[in-house]
Amino acid sequence: MQSQELIPKQEIVVRKEGEDAFLFDPDTGNLLCVNRLGYFIWDCLIKKCKKEGIIRRILEEHEGVTSEKANSDYEAFISNLKDNSFLGVKRHR
Repeated sequence: MQSQELIPKQEIVVRKEGEDAFLFDPDTGNLLCVNRLGYFIWDCLIKKCKKEGIIRRILEEHEGVTSEKANSDYEAFISNLKDNSFLGVKRHR
């Protein structure tokens, strides 16, 4: 059985603007403006962090965030990345 891992597409161009960032996919023309937390999650994905590690880092580095909120924000951001084709799929056998 094959498993799948969602990974950031290599061709995505990132431009940091203050605490926000723009993600641009030159293949599709999609542009996404992300806030500080979105950029934090994107950066973790680039560093090949897994969901559990990303949630743990959110809780450690963002004061006052509950585990439920961190998980909810993570899932919403990943869904947005999928919807806008910013993630590719790496298949494992």
